[in-house]
Amino acid sequence: MQKTGGFFQAADLCISNHLISVLGFIGFLIAFVKHFRYLVLLLPIFLLGLSAIKGATRFSMYLGPILGAGFGYYFDLIYSYLYFYVDSIFRYISFVLFGFVVAYLTFPKKVLEIPPLPKLPKKLCQDFVNLSKKYSEAWLWTWWDYGYPLEYIAQVSTYHDGGTQTTYKTYFVATTFSNSNQTQVANTIKTISLIGLYGINKFLEKPKYFFSKLNTTSPSETNLIARKIRDYIFEGKILKNDLVLKELLAPYFKVKAENLSKDIADKLLENKTILFAFTDDEIGKFFWINRFGTWNFIKGDGDKAGYLPLSCAIGKLKTGSPALVCDMDKNKIIVDLITGASNAPMIRKIVISNNGKVILSKNVSATGNFVIEYIAASKKLEDVGGIKLPIKNVVGIYLINLKVYNSAFNQMYLLGNYDKKHFEEVYNDFPHMRVFKLKTGGT
Repeated sequence: MQKTGGFFQAADLCISNHLISVLGFIGFLIAFVKHFRYLVLLLPIFLLGLSAIKGATRFSMYLGPILGAGFGYYFDLIYSYLYFYVDSIFRYISFVLFGFVVAYLTFPKKVLEIPPLPKLPKKLCQDFVNLSKKYSEAWLWTWWDYGYPLEYIAQVSTYHDGGTQTTYKTYFVATTFSNSNQTQVANTIKTISLIGLYGINKFLEKPKYFFSKLNTTSPSETNLIARKIRDYIFEGKILKNDLVLKELLAPYFKVKAENLSKDIADKLLENKTILFAFTDDEIGKFFWINRFGTWNFIKGDGDKAGYLPLSCAIGKLKTGSPALVCDMDKNKIIVDLITGASNAPMIRKIVISNNGKVILSKNVSATGNFVIEYIAASKKLEDVGGIKLPIKNVVGIYLINLKVYNSAFNQMYLLGNYDKKHFEEVYNDFPHMRVFKLKTGGT
């Protein structure tokens, strides 16, 4: 959620002139006090407008009418004065001139200087169009930010979008980004595809009943129940338990559970195309996605780890060996790309990936807890000290911890290491978008 940084930043979203913004705000306060009986109905809008000062930017839409009404009050005062004390011809001329002056002062001149930019990058929009040509009926599993554009442009169904991001599904999507076990990732996508939000809610409503069906006891505390449900989804136990599945799916078909076949999961999934998609904006968002995806139900928080950008360059050592040199906290990290020798024992390994495929991986220190990832999308590799490396079109160079390195997001999207038992790569426009098809047979 984007937030404003005070009155002027919120007002700038409505009026670019700070003087007009202040005068408009004062004008509304004067009018509100003097004509309280008539303007009291505007109080909710006024309060919502005020919330934009320290709250979400979207509330600035309520601040605009307040500033406009306040400035309009000055117009009313001036017109009343001109009407009673100035001759009719001069009255109208003065009023029109005053209007032109105000329009000139309030018109955002930068609008003429800065061309508007689309919210959705052109390259990603083209990816969505390409996706629609082959997979317009697919179900697409990805983070919610581009949910609406995907539904509109790619003509796919999404699991959550900007309007449904607060449901349990968002948590489970986040886990598939953070989880290092791709079998559990596949189980999660399959299970949520089958039982949906309805099934999760049903499980939470009657945990003792459903846990008994799974031959286990139900925890007494809500957070432990949630954790156990999550673990069973990870392990695929709900997928493999016909009794539970039929109980959860029967309401969809408006039949009794016993009337559903034992292989109901396979039958429902075999005709569905389910895609797992990654987009380049998720690198910057991974810190928050990962925090949700690693949520600890006891502590009430998740891992606060993501991709830390580094300033690095590939060069040569005095020995002639190619090396990666990075600036970090006024110190230099140097890694020999031939031997893996480094002056930084904190670094476990260095990985260089080009177009989503690892071309070099060197172990640095067995005790290190961090990995340096050099991510590029170069069409041509250049010779540096005897090895071919991507020098141009560098997407980013990042410092990440081992958990982030092993996550499905990192391994599948950035490094191209995916479990072929569960996934098939069907679209690769690295780094903009990468899509994997879930193999749905044999749940």
